[in-house]
Amino acid sequence: MKNSVFNLSDYLVKSGTVSLKTLKRVEMLYMEDNTLTLEQALIKEGVVTEDQIYDLMAKKMHLPLVDLTSYYISDDVAQLIPEQMMEDLGVMPLTIEGNYLLIAMTKPEMYDATILLGEILIQKEK
Repeated sequence: MKNSVFNLSDYLVKSGTVSLKTLKRVEMLYMEDNTLTLEQALIKEGVVTEDQIYDLMAKKMHLPLVDLTSYYISDDVAQLIPEQMMEDLGVMPLTIEGNYLLIAMTKPEMYDATILLGEILIQKEK
């Protein structure tokens, strides 16, 4: 099982979303599978939903959970990040607020992605 940078295990148990027994059972089932994170394994087993994982991550990281359907993304904003990079990093530019680009991320724990995005945007400004 692939380790994720942001480990929700303790939070899942402490919040009462998953029992320790269930968590250990799923860990044992997927220990040999290096393609899945624990969160993905829990979803695959039907223990939690993807929405529950995102909600818990947002709460744990003190970030808003964004409904993308509530945003109109202009062509100017959409073109700020190359499409392949958006797909690879799981990011989407939403809007520009002052000097800031607001982005949505499927994996906000990927700090390297934000650094890489910053470097690309700085290069585009030059």
